[in-house]
Amino acid sequence: NTTLMRTVHGRLDSAGTLFLVLTALYVRAIFSGPHTELDNAKSPDGGWLRPFMCGVAFLYGFVGPVLGLQSMASSTMYGNVMQYGIGNHIIVPTFLLQRLYASRSPAELTRLLPNASLTMLADAHLVDAFGGGLLRVDETSSVAMQQLAPAEATTQLPSRARELLKLVGAGGHYFELYAARNYFDRPLFNLNSSALHAISMSDTKAEISPSKSSTTNRLPYVQSAYEMRRVLALARERGEEFELTYTPLPISVGSPRAWRTFSGP
Repeated sequence: NTTLMRTVHGRLDSAGTLFLVLTALYVRAIFSGPHTELDNAKSPDGGWLRPFMCGVAFLYGFVGPVLGLQSMASSTMYGNVMQYGIGNHIIVPTFLLQRLYASRSPAELTRLLPNASLTMLADAHLVDAFGGGLLRVDETSSVAMQQLAPAEATTQLPSRARELLKLVGAGGHYFELYAARNYFDRPLFNLNSSALHAISMSDTKAEISPSKSSTTNRLPYVQSAYEMRRVLALARERGEEFELTYTPLPISVGSPRAWRTFSGP
């Protein structure tokens, strides 16, 4: 409820509010509408909410990631679907809007003339949200950016889990960008209160925290231009003074291996 969100986040959370609304509508859809032919005869329009909410669920779970509107709380996590770049699914594409506007600059919105048409205004807002392509963050001294990405949590894993990762050829690294984003700046129940960090506290072989590791913070990572702007705004809100080195990636460079090896301006 809203009281819990205010307690945990210090404010209302848009995602939490959306989940509450969807839950209420789903429950309403389950118990509404005709359940028998007799009910259908009495109220032929009573079951509209069920198919409507099925459509909402489909859009929320599948269409959002395909268009590039959603990267969290979607069904892509269950298929290990790559959401940036060229994708790794043989049927379903992702990142479509970002790829469409990759070559255009988000600054177009600031250069828009006051008498611009509604079509031009809508196009400029789309470019503002999805333009700019992908950026590789090579190095930064921003504490906020280091907290959110790459968010390596390998040293927080139990020692046995790290050994198993290496045995299966996974490289032995684990990143918690999802959790770092969810727990960021929480006044209560922050990232140190999460289950993974609690486990590491009890593991006698746990190493230094990644947030304090100088090597972890120099790991390059890739994010969209919009996400970069959002994180920079968070750092500026904190009044940080920091340095940032990044590399714009062409849309044709679409795999993690190509991102790592790409050399550009």
